[in-house]
Amino acid sequence: MNLLHISRDEQGGDRLRVTGGTILYVTPGLRFSFPRLQNANLGIAVKIPTLKSLNEQAEQQGSEGLEKYRAIMTLSFYF
Repeated sequence: MNLLHISRDEQGGDRLRVTGGTILYVTPGLRFSFPRLQNANLGIAVKIPTLKSLNEQAEQQGSEGLEKYRAIMTLSFYF
């Protein structure tokens, strides 16, 4: 589970409408370890917005929270 809270955008000190909100994502994923390859880890996940409370949601134009899913990949090395 991931919780994302986005504040309203500001322009010239004024808070803009149709921006910001809160989104709860369910994020199932897998992590693969490759100890012989410089101790590498590969992570693959899908973020699925489950609960969302966007400001002026019907008018939102951005992609955050309006998408059906997001794919995430990460590659890390430990030593």
